[in-house]
Formats: sequence, structure tokens, C-alpha cells
Amino acid sequence: MIMYFGVIKRENEYKKLLNKDYIVKCKMEKYIFDYKKAKANLTNKHNEDFCKYSTLQYFEEYIYTEDEIKELLEQVSATEED
Repeated sequence: MIMYFGVIKRENEYKKLLNKDYIVKCKMEKYIFDYKKAKANLTNKHNEDFCKYSTLQYFEEYIYTEDEIKELLEQVSATEED
């Protein structure tokens, strides 16, 4: 382990992730699923915080399909009419 200005650089980080791509993929899919589920119900404080601080908010255009985006827009327009 080498320190650069207070940041730890792991020399073998790639080697530690090697052959664990399935685990990383599954956990990322679960994280995206949880994000979408939380985004659908922002009335819950935990869900609101989860979405507010999640890095996925910057990648929504990539994680939602066109059909999901249309459905979300319809939900937003329906709530604005109420």
C-alpha cells in the first residue's frame, strides 16, 4: 500500500476484482433495482435520502428504459394535476 497525499493507492486493486465480475454485476443490478424502487416512492424519508445522495441520480438516462421514463412522466403529470 502506497500513500499519496493522504490517499491510499491499492496496487493490486485490479487483481482483487479479477474473476469477481459476476458478483459486482449482481450487486450493481440490485443497487439499481433498489434505486428505482426508492425513486418510485419518495414520500418515505429513507427513500428520499437514498435517491438524494445516490450517484445513480447522475445516470438516470442510462438506467431507465424509454417505457419507464414515459411511465414516470405520466405519474409526475398526474400528481401535478391533483
